[in-house]
Amino acid sequence: MKKLIPLALVLTTPAFAADEAKKWSGEGELGYTMTSSAAGTEGESLLGKLGINYKNAAWGNEFKLEQIKGSTTDVNGDKTDSADRSTLTNKVTYDFNADFFSWAAGKYEDDEFSDYHYIQNLTAGIGWHVIKNDTTLLDLEAGAGSQRLTLRNTGDTESGVAFRFLEKFSHKLNENTDFTQSLLAEGNDDNIQTTLDLGLKVAMSKAVALKLSHQVKHNSEVEPGTSNYDRISSVAVVYGF
Repeated sequence: MKKLIPLALVLTTPAFAADEAKKWSGEGELGYTMTSSAAGTEGESLLGKLGINYKNAAWGNEFKLEQIKGSTTDVNGDKTDSADRSTLTNKVTYDFNADFFSWAAGKYEDDEFSDYHYIQNLTAGIGWHVIKNDTTLLDLEAGAGSQRLTLRNTGDTESGVAFRFLEKFSHKLNENTDFTQSLLAEGNDDNIQTTLDLGLKVAMSKAVALKLSHQVKHNSEVEPGTSNYDRISSVAVVYGF
């Protein structure tokens, strides 16, 4: 019997590891961006993204990290110091059935392109898989929670109850090409931040793809003399795992 126990472990461990690996997926992205900020500056930057997903039966977790780093040019055409944007988000989901799910999400953003230096959101709510098949996905999410903002110029902090709405769409145009689009709105009377993301990804191999993307970010409340919009266009190499 003692000899059979180690043998059983040897036989079952690879199968368990393979099954566990199937629960994980992710994508890394490295590219070049052109930015246009609310303060009237323009810049050229490097963009790095990392997304890791875990799905185990009804439970899921989505982790995302985005980093933009580069120099900017001010409204007078002068080069300024390097400007960065770091965004960290994590979302936990639970499927009630094939159509509906609950979620809880946290977001932290440190943005040197925006009037709002720090943005922190903690929200939870309900989601709906409107369309979910092999070629098309359309999700809607709505919920509420708390938001904390720190203004760049004054250092003043604003906090209060906040809402969050997300519309996420993807469609496989052909075997090698995917179109993605998402619209995220979150905030309250102090500021509502709306982010539109568009992407076109073309597979070069099973793991590597080329991605063109454009992001428009709008803040409802900004400092006088600055624009409500930030825009980022990027070309990136994507590695899926």
